[in-house]
Amino acid sequence: MKSVSKLSLVGILFSVVATGLFIVSPVLAQDDATYEDLLATYGGWTREDVEAAGYEVDLFCVDAASAGAPAELGGMGFHAVNVEYLMDNVAQASKPDIIVLDGEGNVIGVEYEIDSVVENPPTIDGNPLVFTPPHPGVEHEHMSLHVYFVGDEAHRFGTWNPAVTCPPGSTPPAPEDLPETGADLGVDGSQLSLLWLGLGVGLLGAGLLVYRVKLNRSA
Repeated sequence: MKSVSKLSLVGILFSVVATGLFIVSPVLAQDDATYEDLLATYGGWTREDVEAAGYEVDLFCVDAASAGAPAELGGMGFHAVNVEYLMDNVAQASKPDIIVLDGEGNVIGVEYEIDSVVENPPTIDGNPLVFTPPHPGVEHEHMSLHVYFVGDEAHRFGTWNPAVTCPPGSTPPAPEDLPETGADLGVDGSQLSLLWLGLGVGLLGAGLLVYRVKLNRSA
């Protein structure tokens, strides 16, 4: 029982130190790539192209209903993250932090994201990143902008797209479907919470450390 708490504390301390050392401020987009440029570059990509470019495809598809928003807003799709681009906290039009795919593995858009909320956010083709509440996969407030290659022109830039749907069974599990106790793990509820917290922040710290090592090697 005590080892769980110690593990959590180690993870918390490690992530706090790492975050303090490596977080950088968001900056404006560094190029003038337009919507047409992005569509021409990524619009014909498949999952194989995405993975070859260094992106990791998430297991779950995100739609409005799974995030607690009205279902008629549509969805986002499957997110494929480039960790290096995402961790630099820079919105650069020609280097999307995230590429979005449909259930058949076709690219349907790109996404830009910064890990903080700022008064003057970066813009992509004249469209600013917008405040984004927590949703499955990102459990804190941030700023983001999806650029969609599907649907009508009114929904090219934004958070949700009514033309995007998720295959049955592909969305994240609802909160009520998650275990409420740690009985199966041999721990009580409070210790299970500490375990998840320690694991999450520990992984964050480890990711930041790996990113710093990569930067040092490329310097």
